[in-house]
Amino acid sequence: MTSATGIWRTNIRSAKRRLPVLARREPGFTLLEMLVVTAVIGLMTAAAVLSLRVLGGDDPAKRSAQQLQQKLLAARELAELEQRAVGLYINQDGYEFFAYSVRFGAWRSFRNRTLAPDRWPEGVEIDLFIEGRVALINEDSESTPRDSVANGMPSERVPQLGVAANGEFTIFEVKLRPSGSMAGWVLRPDANSALQLIAPVTR
Repeated sequence: MTSATGIWRTNIRSAKRRLPVLARREPGFTLLEMLVVTAVIGLMTAAAVLSLRVLGGDDPAKRSAQQLQQKLLAARELAELEQRAVGLYINQDGYEFFAYSVRFGAWRSFRNRTLAPDRWPEGVEIDLFIEGRVALINEDSESTPRDSVANGMPSERVPQLGVAANGEFTIFEVKLRPSGSMAGWVLRPDANSALQLIAPVTR
């Protein structure tokens, strides 16, 4: 027969064994924690947007230089994949990519949306240097990149720069700058053929 004291001691031992179970918390976040995290992310996003504006996030010259950098990297991948040279024709209005055809012995316009012809935004001027020398680029109507889809036919335009089938770029320097300013964003390959985008410099 169990005494009252024995029952009381047994209940205490059972309660002690259950305490860790009751204190254990299911994994996850509380509503308050989620609200705090959301607020912090919102503040960080706002700060990042503000920083981009302060550092020139709305600068059309910088934006154009970044876009050209990405297209040239895509052109290098295509040149290595298809084992043929890819050229870039630049003038003051815009630019256009071409592929060299061994069969025709000429440059042919691209049927590739990624490397489609493009125009520079208004208020942006371009300086082009090939192997350290100034390259003359014009803006006449015959040299303006086409807006229509490339037809793949031989072109009378000769690209000033490009990338070989082995992935090596021509030695070039493209500077995009606001009209009337000598400082601009510079895009050029380094010794390892990696494309560098350099903040505004005066030359």
